[in-house]
Formats: sequence, structure tokens, C-alpha cells
Amino acid sequence: PCKVYGVTGSDGKTTTTTILARMLAAAGKKVHLGGNIGRPLLPDIWQIGPDDVAVVELSSFQLEKVSSFCPDIAVVLNLTPDHLERHHTMEAYGEAKKNIFRQQGEVQVTVLNYDDPIVRTWGAETKGRLCYFSRKEKLQQGIYMQDGNFIISWDGKQETVCNISELHLFGGHNEENVLAAIACGFFAGVSISDMADVLRNFRSIEHRIEYVATIDGVPYYNDSKATNTDSTIKALEAFKD
Repeated sequence: PCKVYGVTGSDGKTTTTTILARMLAAAGKKVHLGGNIGRPLLPDIWQIGPDDVAVVELSSFQLEKVSSFCPDIAVVLNLTPDHLERHHTMEAYGEAKKNIFRQQGEVQVTVLNYDDPIVRTWGAETKGRLCYFSRKEKLQQGIYMQDGNFIISWDGKQETVCNISELHLFGGHNEENVLAAIACGFFAGVSISDMADVLRNFRSIEHRIEYVATIDGVPYYNDSKATNTDSTIKALEAFKD
């Protein structure tokens, strides 16, 4: 009975959904977090009220057969080769991902990654209000980065949420995750200050470039959730030294 915010993509889903859920909680919402993140929402069904919010992490496996699913905000983070033993082609994999926004109309919002050359083109296919996010381009309308600042530019107004230097997260992929979470939080009505507070206090999730210890001067990180080559490449690129 409540607002539903769905997040999909080849990589970054869990980080983005977790950040978003914390932003909504900071805004005073009762949040139900579930889906591909590790727990189903089904046990919560009878406890979900109309004023609550559901944040759902969605895999291509979950999306491939849906016919009427229509989240209030749909987020697509990226599309890189994954699960091709099931989908067989990138085209079929992408078609499954598109189901997150296929049923949306003009009252719903579609958030897409402008920097992903495939996902960017999907903007022409959605019937929802389109919002791009980018860490490489300054967008006239959308969520983008400039001089390390996370900026919301919408309806002629610009607001800065915070700077990357204030965060514990690092790496270009995490910058994209933050941008996506900000976009969704913005359309969900979360204040700039609540978004900034959550981002400043957020640390990496278990198994995702998670700092373990420094032994004999060598820092060790656990990135065992990198289940495809693109995830591993992005993790390695996150280290500047």
C-alpha cells in the first residue's frame, strides 16, 4: 500500500539501496528494505502501512517475468556483462532490466546513469519523468559531480549536497551509487541536510571494498562480493596509490 522505490543494475545495487533506505529513515519514514539484498519483503506485507516506504533491490532474475510492477521511482545504475549463462545475450539481459520502468507513467520517476552508454539510451523508452545522474558530465537538469561536489540541478535551481572528501566511500563506482541515491532521495522528498548527514556517516558494506586490517604496513580489503570481472576492475580502479 506504500510508495515503492526500486533499484537495479549489474553492480552497486546493495550499496545504493542501503544508502537510500538510511536517507528515508533519517527523513522520518518507516522503511522496509528487501528484495535481492538478502531478505524478501513478503514477511513484512501485513505490517506495511500506506505512509511507509519500501526500498527494493531488484535483480534481472526478479525482473525478467514481471508484468505489472510499477515502482514510484525506478533506478538503473549500469549494465555490464553478467548472468549471460541465463540470459544468453546482453540484449536479453538489458530487456529484463528495463522491466523496472516499463509500466511507469508520467507520475513516476525513472533515474538512469548518463555515463553508461547503453543505459543512457533507455531514457527514450521510459514514460516516466526522466532524471539522469553523471559523475563525468555537468547536466543542465539532473544529479552530477563538479569539483568533487554532489549537485542537484532541477527546475532551474542548484543545490550542493556534500563533497566527496567528506565521505568514507571511495572509487568512481561508489560516486555513481551516491549520485543515484541522491536522485532517488530528492524525488522521495528527503531534505538536503538529511541526505548529507547519512552520506557523511556511511561506511562500506560488508564484503564491498571493506577495510579489514593493516599488517606489516600492508592494508587488506575484503571485496568478495565482486562476482564479475567488471566489479573487480572497478574495485581495483578505486585505489589511487
